[in-house]
Amino acid sequence: MTSNFDNCLIFQVEMDIRWFLQKFKTPSLFYRKLSKSNSSIGRRSNRDFFKKYFKGGYYTFLRNSSTIRMIFILRPTTQLSETVITSLKVRLKKLNPKLEIYLGYGHSTEELVFQELMQKEEVQHMLQPIGDDYFNN
Repeated sequence: MTSNFDNCLIFQVEMDIRWFLQKFKTPSLFYRKLSKSNSSIGRRSNRDFFKKYFKGGYYTFLRNSSTIRMIFILRPTTQLSETVITSLKVRLKKLNPKLEIYLGYGHSTEELVFQELMQKEEVQHMLQPIGDDYFNN
């Protein structure tokens, strides 16, 4: 599960913890707002966007006293174009214009950071399956 990143879109977002808690309360509400809402960009709702381009994956989070970092590992339905990646970034920025986004795809250099992070036992226990991975666990 956590060792196979082939063809996955890996990204993390980092934001101020106080703002996050006021706006979203929990990581699951953030994910729901991102992937299940009817909020639209370019005539496609977030729900339709995620349904079309992603078939499953995982997310987790790490927080400290000042920030929260959410990490997503998504399995795309097809090879993602730059337009789709840009649309994802815009959707994320629409939720919080000040958040920092870090993206990787497949075996990018950022994967090493994610692999190291995913080896931590506390993170593995916090991985939340989404999409097909939810039903296959």
